[in-house]
Amino acid sequence: MGLRERRALETRRRITECALDLIERGGYDATTMEIIAEAAVVSPATVYRYFGTKDAIVLEALMSTMLPLSEAFAARPASEPLAESLGAAVLAAAAAPDENAARYLLIRSILDDAPASRARLWDYLAREEAALTALVAARMGTDPADLEAEVTARVAIVVWEIVTDRWRSQSGDVAPDQLAHSIFNLFAQGRVAFPSR
Repeated sequence: MGLRERRALETRRRITECALDLIERGGYDATTMEIIAEAAVVSPATVYRYFGTKDAIVLEALMSTMLPLSEAFAARPASEPLAESLGAAVLAAAAAPDENAARYLLIRSILDDAPASRARLWDYLAREEAALTALVAARMGTDPADLEAEVTARVAIVVWEIVTDRWRSQSGDVAPDQLAHSIFNLFAQGRVAFPSR
């Protein structure tokens, strides 16, 4: 990475850190792009060039604390049984926010108060679901539109969401892997009722 790229990366990081600090202290609505620029010692034009919107800053900060479930799944050996790969991916993705719990919890609290940022998060989650479904389908040797592939991917995503939501609601006091294993045990013991007719 050249000097120019390193400087750009440092500028992005500084803008993000200043934005989070300002939002934590003054609130989401009161923190403008101009205030962020002043704190980061850059021009407002620079902030807009890197991010475009305050929502983009918050979302990038969140993404830096997360490991996408699809990425964690893609890293698993192709020879591993599908269920084991999905379980390992859920564990890896759920553990990522725990590595910097305070930052993740701060960003999620900002998202709770910022509808536009939350909407961008839903867009990200929809893309993540599509990516995981495509990977699961490829592993199953089927089309991503296949119902079995879609349901399999969505179940893994729901498990990951429950783990991260419970971990967050408990302020990071319970390890994500414990939460995930609790859910895996419910499945293994047949204690989860799946809808039927």
